[in-house]
Amino acid sequence: MTQQKKLILDIGCGANPWPIVRSFCLSNPDKYAPVITPIIDEYVDLSSENRFICLDKNADSIQRAIERLKQLTEIGSTPKSVCINFVLGDGRKLCLPNQSVDIVIISGVFSAPPPGTTPRSEPYPQEICISELTKWEITKEAFRVLKNRGVLIVIIQLTPCYALSIMERIEKELIAEGRLKLIKQCGRLINSDDWHLYHAAFQKNPQTPLGTAEIIPWTPAQEKYIKDYASSWVMY
Repeated sequence: MTQQKKLILDIGCGANPWPIVRSFCLSNPDKYAPVITPIIDEYVDLSSENRFICLDKNADSIQRAIERLKQLTEIGSTPKSVCINFVLGDGRKLCLPNQSVDIVIISGVFSAPPPGTTPRSEPYPQEICISELTKWEITKEAFRVLKNRGVLIVIIQLTPCYALSIMERIEKELIAEGRLKLIKQCGRLINSDDWHLYHAAFQKNPQTPLGTAEIIPWTPAQEKYIKDYASSWVMY
């Protein structure tokens, strides 16, 4: 049976949308493989001719992503069959119909600090800081365009404290109401500092009752990556 092609939306892709990240990591496994988890590989397949929409509000980031993708394709790290459309736009106002997307990826967006807040070890330019309100508006838009029983993938990169409020709101207003179901995760969902490289998959409007999510353990390489980074992270 031929696998049905999927429409995958990467919100806030920056210069490193997921197809590029995955290709780059797999072509440099010793250094970058720790950021890959089974959750992403299970739902996002670069070889099945899925269609990607990679959206960001920064034109320079989009241009850098296009150049990197071209380089990876030329050396064979990214399959030529992968269809990627780069879109300059706002994740709060997606130009897509309701229930039109199979998978939504929100990678790193929730990790961004609110304006005026930044740790010494992770200096963020103010233009990429994101308020809690904006994060919630992006979440609602992602939920709107996601098909019933489609999958929302959340990736929290290295700065878990900034994602705490939005993840708590998702749990309170979407998961608790049964509109989203946490189906798989690496790391803890909320109320923990152990969120480095936290990946989670949520299903929209699940038909089955809420249950315990499958927790995928870190690999030894991921554990080392997390430990090394956490030891250098200075908040104040």
